[in-house]
Amino acid sequence: MAREPEAYNLVDWRTGQVVGVLGADGVVRAADPGIARQVEAAFARELLVRDGQVIEDLGVCFADVETLRPGDPGHRRAVLRHLAALTDVMPRARDGEESVENGERDGR
Repeated sequence: MAREPEAYNLVDWRTGQVVGVLGADGVVRAADPGIARQVEAAFARELLVRDGQVIEDLGVCFADVETLRPGDPGHRRAVLRHLAALTDVMPRARDGEESVENGERDGR
């Protein structure tokens, strides 16, 4: 298993511009306080996950859904993997490693 990068650039998925940095300590540094709030809120929320994908709308089906809470094993990784769907930015490893598997924009 690949090690997690020390820090991530936060890239605006619309423009491709680096708009902030997420440190290994979890601190978000961004010129726009709105970006920092979005990323912090994504890490503070519970995630509903089915088959490795974050789901927003459950409808009436709860089969095979796992709730990941902040501090749970896998929560940080799930947020990083789906950050582009949860916020206006996507993470990109600063040290050149590709460790975030899904930096794509899901449905937005």
